[in-house]
Amino acid sequence: MRPFGAFVDIGGADGLLHVSEIGWTPVSHPRDVLRVGERIQVEVLRLDQERSRIALSRKRLLSNPWESIEERYKVNDTILVTVTRVIDFGAFAQLEPGIEGLIHISELADITVAEPLKMVSSGDRIPVKILRIHPDRQRIGLSRRQSDEIIGQALLETEAESYEIRAAE
Repeated sequence: MRPFGAFVDIGGADGLLHVSEIGWTPVSHPRDVLRVGERIQVEVLRLDQERSRIALSRKRLLSNPWESIEERYKVNDTILVTVTRVIDFGAFAQLEPGIEGLIHISELADITVAEPLKMVSSGDRIPVKILRIHPDRQRIGLSRRQSDEIIGQALLETEAESYEIRAAE
């Protein structure tokens, strides 16, 4: 295991499973998802005989969450998301593993926002409205500003109650 990927024995030869090909969810380090000695299925992406390298993918054998995105989410839905990254022009938020959307800076609040970090931080759970879904481009536009406050508050309360019940068990 290395920060950039995992070397996989594919029957006498080692191939590289790059972190970007481990799964649909971003992976910081392969050890977060894989264990040494674990048997996994991979697909051979490339054979480079000149450099004696084999590129592998596990992700391509897993179902792509974007293929059925429009069955689970609809434009104008208010949902809870987790902020994953805050950038100059807004914030990225995870709807589910493998599915992230962008909250543009203009959609963070009713006021003009110069610094997104003053509005949200990584790890925040916030309600957002789905503005657009582009499965072919793997993009979702989100708005915190336009989310339904009543539905958003109910979702946050339901999630908090669910967490309290699990913690008590």
